[in-house]
Amino acid sequence: MKQLTVFCNRDEEERVVAAFDHAGIPSYLRVGDATGHRFLDAGQIPRDMTWEATLFVVPAVSEERMSAAVNELRAYTGRCEIEPCLRVVISSVDEVF
Repeated sequence: MKQLTVFCNRDEEERVVAAFDHAGIPSYLRVGDATGHRFLDAGQIPRDMTWEATLFVVPAVSEERMSAAVNELRAYTGRCEIEPCLRVVISSVDEVF
């Protein structure tokens, strides 16, 4: 089993949910009303840029379903108009109860 975590700007929420749906992922946690931050080059003011962000967590998912969702999202990330549009983190899960 894997844990799938996706950080994205709010404009990409529908794309992430659609990828989960297409992959047959049965449930997920959505944490909204967050902000993403990225430091700009040294010496720039303001020091960082901020955007509205969303976090999705799929706490336990099979390799097959995780791969299907990740492949769909990976195909999109190279075509984002604004970087970073989303980040995907895949973690090993030892136990779920």
